[in-house]
Amino acid sequence: MTTLYVIEGDLAKRGIDLVTLTNLSNPTATIVNQGYLNDVLAETTGIANSYLRNRYAGILPLQSVPPELKRHLVSIALYILEANAPTQTTQANYEYALTFLKDLAAGRANLGLDLVDQPMIETALPDYEELNRAFTSDSLDLYTRDRTQSPGGWGW
Repeated sequence: MTTLYVIEGDLAKRGIDLVTLTNLSNPTATIVNQGYLNDVLAETTGIANSYLRNRYAGILPLQSVPPELKRHLVSIALYILEANAPTQTTQANYEYALTFLKDLAAGRANLGLDLVDQPMIETALPDYEELNRAFTSDSLDLYTRDRTQSPGGWGW
């Protein structure tokens, strides 16, 4: 089973009407569509992991979700739930949450997690070896002489 970073209670604390948002095709429903909600929460966790993977690979899945991250993931989950017609506030919060995740991935933001014992993911750098140069300062010396000494003006 996937570790979820946001649970139903996190959404309920924000006053989100989960019965309505998880039953858009059944407006008379009176209970939360748990299957759909779990899919949304798993998608939200997957989005988070896709950004966290480069910096926090050694500790994923997170055992404890920092409050700052959880707040942004609630915004992402709400956006997914309101996918047919998100409010302007939901849209703005979603975009801010993605910016935060991008900042985490780029190292401009930090979750405050201990990464001391975590392996660094190395990026693939191109191999480099010094080649023999075809043009050196000595071989180019002919091109830098006074141009006025030759009929063509180039000095050779």
